[in-house]
Amino acid sequence: MIELLEGLKKARGFPAPYLEHLADLLGSYRASGFASPNLIREVATGDLGKIYSALWEAMLYRHFTLHEIELENLPTKKAGREGPDFALRIGGKRIWVEAIAPMPVDIPKEWLEQPRPGIAEARGVPHDEMLCRWVRVLRTKKDVVAKYLAKGIVEPGDGVIVAINGCGLGDYFVDGNGISRLPRIVEAVLPIGPMGIPVRPDGTLGPAEQMFRPSVRDSNGAIVRTDNFLLQEYAIISAAIGAVSKDMLNDRISLSLIHNPLGTNPIPLSSLGVTDEYSAAIDDGSLVLNRVG
Repeated sequence: MIELLEGLKKARGFPAPYLEHLADLLGSYRASGFASPNLIREVATGDLGKIYSALWEAMLYRHFTLHEIELENLPTKKAGREGPDFALRIGGKRIWVEAIAPMPVDIPKEWLEQPRPGIAEARGVPHDEMLCRWVRVLRTKKDVVAKYLAKGIVEPGDGVIVAINGCGLGDYFVDGNGISRLPRIVEAVLPIGPMGIPVRPDGTLGPAEQMFRPSVRDSNGAIVRTDNFLLQEYAIISAAIGAVSKDMLNDRISLSLIHNPLGTNPIPLSSLGVTDEYSAAIDDGSLVLNRVG
């Protein structure tokens, strides 16, 4: 507990009032036997990237146990071998969870700066830059899952979830929604953009509607695709989970889940106790997004 607290303090990214909560979260995860044996050593470094990753895994573990979701105790972690972070058992099916908490690469510095006491200032939200990070770590994890499949670590009939926590991309989130008003994890996998108002031929305005957006540009002007769950190469991913939380006070965390309409091994609906859940389908050439429940 002391080593965990010291590592969190060294990182200087966490308010003092809930340092003990975070240390308890990490300590409980380590005591469970599901965490990496290197957890304390990594947190003790004070490296924010390692701490965010450990916290994200600890939050997912607590969420799964609170919702009585069966977890397999993976020998890969204890032995230090490669493999996904969690294996769940739902309805007799194994579902792997590969978690990641991206760091703020190519995010504007002014967005990441702490607010100055006594100074009122407005900041533009770097929606595209943050979305690019979500998309790129999703792509990285898709490639990792492909390697696990090739090596037989993940079997062809297993479901796979990529879980992304964007808490390291800024401190000003009210929720995990992007410019579309939908969770950013939905924006990272489906070509859904901001709300737009169409102008009719006679100059009048039509009702607001969701705009089609298959890509965004990163800070270097490169095109980054956002229609990933409509690509066959992503069919190995059954669903994706998104969050922006740095803590789990009151044992609650807001999680958004989007099912892959092309997923080879779909996971059961309403089986993970998430806050928001979406399914998607192609109907007569149109993309239809449904909120589950």
